[in-house]
Amino acid sequence: MADMRIFAETLGRLGFAAQVLLWVKPFLAMLYAWSAAAPSEASIRVPLFLEEQLNDGRHMLPCRKVWNNHGEWFRIETTCDDFKVVLGGWVYKDDTPTCQAKRFMLALGLAQGPWIFKEGKGSSWASTSAEMLGAMVAIQAFDISCYAGGSAVARISTGTYNQADDSLNKKMSSTKMLLGLILMQLATSLPRRRLQLNLDWRPREQNQEADDRTNGKFEDFDQALRVKISWDEVDKVLLEKLLIFQGEYEVELTALKSRAAAASVGGPMTKRRKKDDKTVWG
Repeated sequence: MADMRIFAETLGRLGFAAQVLLWVKPFLAMLYAWSAAAPSEASIRVPLFLEEQLNDGRHMLPCRKVWNNHGEWFRIETTCDDFKVVLGGWVYKDDTPTCQAKRFMLALGLAQGPWIFKEGKGSSWASTSAEMLGAMVAIQAFDISCYAGGSAVARISTGTYNQADDSLNKKMSSTKMLLGLILMQLATSLPRRRLQLNLDWRPREQNQEADDRTNGKFEDFDQALRVKISWDEVDKVLLEKLLIFQGEYEVELTALKSRAAAASVGGPMTKRRKKDDKTVWG
């Protein structure tokens, strides 16, 4: 257990460390939201996953060099409606023509992903999350890894049609539920393949293939090159664990915010109170 004041200060230091330990960034977003809402006298248990990762040696990283910048390796497109989410993508590396490109398509319904549907909204609210799921599936479907020896890393990018991805590409973290959890999963699966992933937004006029696939036009793709992959085959161990606690986290965070709002009625914190709340770390 950690005193909330010490936790907030430690969180700030982890924010600096995240400039090097990039895998940490998605995990900090949710913790920042919690730290901002919790009262200073509260206590919190150090998140088990972070503790395990840091104790397992991931507080240090080798001085890796980027082995090769492969540029845009694949493109993804998704469809979100009331009853299903369709994830799709195709290989675009070296301007591969669509007739020679491997592709995949995976549909998720309520049975596979109930967490992506909301009453009255279906899955349309989760378009960015769906694109991140699409990238996660594409990397596995196309078996993309860094094959150089030593500790080199391969940098790849994916073309998307969601302009919000430009901002997400810089942060690679989010306090929004589902999106933040998917980014956490990517933060653990990409290092295992020694990959860095960039998101490159492409205007619709530069991504006609995505429109065609959304409209069910597959004439330009070779059916024999379709990669079959099921949701059960997708590497999502961490995501599944996080989803178990998603509801509990949201309920408790909402309660904390309500309490903080009620306490703020007493007026802003004075300089004396701020000083009293500081720890020996400053």
